[in-house]
Amino acid sequence: MLTPVLMIPALTMMLAGAATLAAPGQARERAQIHYQIGMEHMRAEAYGAAIEAFTEPITIDDTHALAHYMIGRAHSL
Repeated sequence: MLTPVLMIPALTMMLAGAATLAAPGQARERAQIHYQIGMEHMRAEAYGAAIEAFTEPITIDDTHALAHYMIGRAHSL
């Protein structure tokens, strides 16, 4: 398993690849990748970066309840 420090760049590279996908059905996958990046930032206690990462899934799908919740959690810590 990758450490959190290595996980963030790995997820970022996955996201870069996912950004090139044009199909609308893939937007959910891109949102999930951003959400996972946000979770890695939370684990690393990088709350500002987590908030930024959790904002992207909401931009893609404003009903992404977990991203909304985690933004609130990050603000509270």
